[in-house]
Amino acid sequence: MNFFEHQNKAQAKTTYLLLLFTLAVIAVVFFTALVITGVATYFQTQNILSVPTHNQHYWQVLINHPLLLWSALGTFIFIVLGSAFKALQLGGNGINVALSMQGKHVHPQTNNPAYKQLLNIVTEMALASGNPVPKVFVMPGDSINAFAAGFNRHQTVIAVTQGALAHLNRDELQGVIAHELSHIK
Repeated sequence: MNFFEHQNKAQAKTTYLLLLFTLAVIAVVFFTALVITGVATYFQTQNILSVPTHNQHYWQVLINHPLLLWSALGTFIFIVLGSAFKALQLGGNGINVALSMQGKHVHPQTNNPAYKQLLNIVTEMALASGNPVPKVFVMPGDSINAFAAGFNRHQTVIAVTQGALAHLNRDELQGVIAHELSHIK
């Protein structure tokens, strides 16, 4: 598979995942509103399940109830405000993201040989790619993982797991860092 085929497949998958995410949010809003309306209607009429209103079934009463719209709107606003709060909390600053993942900043004066090697790789790759050198964080965990975060090129970080440092050799770690720097670029 060539690069452009892979890129097109990744873009299609991203579009598909965004569609699924949107559908999931819609489903959460609708079903939350349905439950709120159902519970409120039940307690207002004391067992509406056994007595249809105006020859309507219970689900028809729920769908036509004005509380359904208000609870759906309230649920949607709650999701939007929660997302906005989290975005403001992280502030687009990669440091906040790394710290929220229990990452520990790797200081340039570290005596840990694995951390020194990581810093050297990040510095080399950043200079070679024309990027500012990001701050480096190490996260706990045995899995091999890494991420780049931050909206501003001067506030970006690269974080790798302890497992990546333990299990990858220098060349493999360099490939991971190159991939993360491509996100920053």
